[in-house]
Amino acid sequence: MPAIIGLSPRLADHTFPRDTHELHLVVRALGELSKLVENQTVRILCTDFFITLLTEFKWDGNGSLKNQIITHLNLWFLHGKAVSVQANIGATPYRPHPIPKDCRTQQGLEEIWADELGRLLVLHDNYIHDNEYFIGIACEKAFAGNSVGQYEPHTCIRFFPLVGPKDCDCNKSNSLLANAFEYEVPAGYTQTEVSFETAEKNCYALGASDVREPKRGSHYKVKFPGARSWTLDKNDDPIPEAYLKELEQITGFRLDTIIYTLREGKLPPLRLRFD
Repeated sequence: MPAIIGLSPRLADHTFPRDTHELHLVVRALGELSKLVENQTVRILCTDFFITLLTEFKWDGNGSLKNQIITHLNLWFLHGKAVSVQANIGATPYRPHPIPKDCRTQQGLEEIWADELGRLLVLHDNYIHDNEYFIGIACEKAFAGNSVGQYEPHTCIRFFPLVGPKDCDCNKSNSLLANAFEYEVPAGYTQTEVSFETAEKNCYALGASDVREPKRGSHYKVKFPGARSWTLDKNDDPIPEAYLKELEQITGFRLDTIIYTLREGKLPPLRLRFD
């Protein structure tokens, strides 16, 4: 399940001349970001701002570097390869989002980016657990092999983190981002029972690699790669909720997802949190 990555203004806005060094930086960064998109580690964020840049402004120059850039951006924003989100929050208060350093231009379009991302942050925070982020902003410096940059000075308490390639894999413990997609479980599944027989049969759908029957007694050992085993007791039927909750730490899934999967033999369908 991927996180969502938004582009910095420097990566997205090429409606004015940039020097060759800057274009090389952007091309390299977009290439590295494309690798994460292709292996489904991340999805690209698409909002009105990114579409406007490609449809309402004439890009200067016809150089090969500009062609590489527009190919990436067209594929993501105009051909349905990105996650489209409408950041219209009506009358809800918001603040413009901080702008990454080195993104200022004479046209001032980065101010539109900041306004839209500020609105999006309010929407985003309606769908989070704790204070996590499932959207990050791609730092062109980090994706081009350098250290992650910084935002301009600001007073915002909440703002999307600037990220590089190593920060985006939400399946790894060092990720700055959480999953943008969640399993959709019908209401009431935490009140349903899971029988011993069903759990033994369907635990593989949660990632179990083996179920070892006891040589004596009633304790079955359910093996999970890279995690501790889970004890399944034939005398506990249906399985007590306290035992099912042990699988939260072992598998990383929520209790309702665990119960659904053990009962149905498959993971629930995925949905984007914004949905």
